[in-house]
Amino acid sequence: MKKIILFIFIIALIPLVSAQEKDVDIYRLNEVFDLSIHLSDESGDITGANCQTQIRRANFTVKDEFTNTEVEGGWYNGTYNSSEPGIFLCRHNCTKGTDFTSGTCDFKIEDNLKVILAVIITILVIAFILLIVGIWQQDWNFIFSSGFVFSVIAIYIFKNGFPSFNNWVSNSVALVLIGFGAYLLFRASVQTLNESEE
Repeated sequence: MKKIILFIFIIALIPLVSAQEKDVDIYRLNEVFDLSIHLSDESGDITGANCQTQIRRANFTVKDEFTNTEVEGGWYNGTYNSSEPGIFLCRHNCTKGTDFTSGTCDFKIEDNLKVILAVIITILVIAFILLIVGIWQQDWNFIFSSGFVFSVIAIYIFKNGFPSFNNWVSNSVALVLIGFGAYLLFRASVQTLNESEE
């Protein structure tokens, strides 16, 4: 019965993951990349517009602003690189006369992918070891600690993403780990409470 409840809980989280924002492009630290926008209407490509790009940090403070250079076929391009890791909100704003349009170009800059991935995997292995020792020794303190570690690493993955994976995969992994960690925390707490009352 407990496995069925846990399975239903995980299935219930899938729509929440699916509802997440579209995947953002992922770049490495100091990688040079293009932030382009294409303008067109029913009559064809739009040329002669003035396009600005603004890049904000996750807390909405402005990091950079620049003017996109017009290239052929209604394309307006800006070349960018960042020495700061994180998720960035990127907005194109284009005007031509009284007409205005905008677009998004959000992206993520990742740093030390292999190191971060190795740390995450190491912490997950520690959590599994705590869980196995707790089950083997029938010690709910180990299981509680395992649930806590699972929950903390899941929150980190949900906030920062899982290196080399898109948002959907990262958020799916995070939500499954949060659900599993919460189950272990709840089960260990209830069991410890029951044992203390006996």
